[in-house]
Amino acid sequence: MASASAAVPVFFPKSPSRGGVLYVHFPSAAEKDVVTLNGSQVPTIPCPPKWGKGVCALTGIAIDGTPDTMELAVDGTKPIAIPVRSKKYPVSPLKVDPAHVDVNPEDKKRMEEERAEVTTLYASSAINPLWKGKFILPGKGGTTSPFGSQRTFNGKVASTHYGLDLRGTEKTWALSSNAGRVVLAKELFNGGNMIIVDHGLGIFTSYSHLSSFAVKRGDLVEKGQRIGHVGSTGRVTGPHLHWAVRIRDLFVDPKEFLEVFNRVWAG
Repeated sequence: MASASAAVPVFFPKSPSRGGVLYVHFPSAAEKDVVTLNGSQVPTIPCPPKWGKGVCALTGIAIDGTPDTMELAVDGTKPIAIPVRSKKYPVSPLKVDPAHVDVNPEDKKRMEEERAEVTTLYASSAINPLWKGKFILPGKGGTTSPFGSQRTFNGKVASTHYGLDLRGTEKTWALSSNAGRVVLAKELFNGGNMIIVDHGLGIFTSYSHLSSFAVKRGDLVEKGQRIGHVGSTGRVTGPHLHWAVRIRDLFVDPKEFLEVFNRVWAG
């Protein structure tokens, strides 16, 4: 059982938001101690050197279904209540090719198979960190659509936007946000030409709608490396880069991920 002092964590941000990120440090906990959030185990990661010894964990917070207060605990200690902020996300109406809205049975089957393939990839990550220091934006074109917006295709509610859209043209390079291994470089029905990079310990970034690939599956990439050109492939209305960040089983707000991760890990 963890010591009483292990139950006093340092966490950031103090009031995380739905769709956001939570970083936790239990200074006096041992490596074998288990961290839980609302009763579910949260995988731990190595603590940054400046945080010293103890147990650290990084987790995403679901954009839907998360209670107003979460209970955080480490092995056998009394849970600590953490308030969760709500965010009001915008609605983004889009007009797209009807063939990408009212899909035929063959395309629907393809979408389901691709979703299963990608989900499987996200379920397996390098057991050690592959990243090096801070994460960076994969482009400098500015944001055209934020994380969390509700997408409507031709007037029909379609989905929640689980990434950040960055402005660009087909001459714009997409850059890897950090070092890692390419686990997918493939054309998909929804995402078009898509790259997924595993940064280790359950942290992934993805780059969708590319017009070309500059890397292939299995390649090791460095932070800032050119991995492909921005494009308009897949289910889109025009050229842009859809950049997403996933921590294990949850997509999180990329901007908040940059703020939290870079501050606690390399800030």
